[in-house]
Amino acid sequence: MSKRYTLEWHLKGYVLIARMPKTIPEVELDAMDRDFLVHLEQTKGDFLHLVFDLTEQVRMPDLRRMQSLKFVHDARVGWILVAGNIHPVSKFLIVMMAKINRSKFQMFNTMPEAIDFLHSVDSALPVNAVSK
Repeated sequence: MSKRYTLEWHLKGYVLIARMPKTIPEVELDAMDRDFLVHLEQTKGDFLHLVFDLTEQVRMPDLRRMQSLKFVHDARVGWILVAGNIHPVSKFLIVMMAKINRSKFQMFNTMPEAIDFLHSVDSALPVNAVSK
């Protein structure tokens, strides 16, 4: 079965972008968790920042199920940024989950806003690194 989500480096070892599909089947969540853990092993700095592109997503996975994923609780996770036009109820639940996890978390309307924010708050990101 092919994966509906994609993970790609924005700055290899520092910033990972997760592009989420309209819906993500429950059966893909464990594979996604493993993929994130593999990328976390490639962290070059103290943290790996995760940027979730939800611009295409129309249905969020069950948040309790998302909470059970291992990568969410990994100490190497830095900022978790979410971009996209998210339903207000889903937005509220996502924010509550981030607060429970004590995550560094922020939501944005667009991906460029999220990336600009990240560069403004993490001076350790390589300035001259080539985005991938």
